[in-house]
Amino acid sequence: MKLLAQIGATDWARGFKPRSCAGASCGRWLTERQLRVSHVGVTMEGVWYCSYRCILLDVEKALGKLVSPARRLDRGDTRTSIGMLLLRRNLLSEAQYKAAAVVHRETGQEMGDVLVELGFLGEGTIAEARAAQWACPVMSWEPMLYNASVRLPDHLIQRYAMAPVHLLSSSNRLFLGFKHGVEYIPLFAVEQITGYKVQPCILSSSDFSASLESRSIDLSYEERTFGDIENVRDMAGLLCEAGIEVDAAMIALVRCGSYIWGRLSGGSTMLDLLFDVA
Repeated sequence: MKLLAQIGATDWARGFKPRSCAGASCGRWLTERQLRVSHVGVTMEGVWYCSYRCILLDVEKALGKLVSPARRLDRGDTRTSIGMLLLRRNLLSEAQYKAAAVVHRETGQEMGDVLVELGFLGEGTIAEARAAQWACPVMSWEPMLYNASVRLPDHLIQRYAMAPVHLLSSSNRLFLGFKHGVEYIPLFAVEQITGYKVQPCILSSSDFSASLESRSIDLSYEERTFGDIENVRDMAGLLCEAGIEVDAAMIALVRCGSYIWGRLSGGSTMLDLLFDVA
């Protein structure tokens, strides 16, 4: 009774609140206390299922919604180009701008990278100009700030030239660095998958390369990509099979450009699965 008085009768009783499986044809239930004491079942979007057999149909439904991307109004990027911005700030001569523009058109390289390769400007100046374009800070790569626990798929890191830079645990905020400019599609996807409040920033080309080279091997993380899956039923099957394989407690799903990104966590391995549905 003394212990019950210390923790409070209400808190004690709340621990035994029943929680039932959300599976359509399942009647299994456990108490909140049982769920905290031992890992049972799997959760998706805050909803608990007692097994992967019960969650399979709802995973398929969730994937079905993601396969057809939401319609959005594309107004284009109205920001001043990096070359014009540097020209207006008198950091670049007109002759240099024209020469770089020719290389940019012929090679398809990003304009800032062309200017650095031609020796017209340094990486620091380019990074500052990009930061001005996107109204976000420039961050220097500091290995001691990098939080190895923040893992993102290598495929997305390379595609969007981005890297997790610094995690402020106290405010649950993650600084995500971009090499060429802020990409909002992966930014929002990272926010939804990780649960962090993502703050964009700019990295110079050298700092971005250093961030890639500094990544350590994490045996508790794995990434798998799929490019030949025909339907959501097959995707759902692969996700659930992988969830059983790593004994994952949580499933998170999000659309990231042409990919559906699924994260399985809370088990022996954090596993990211990317399905190319373009």
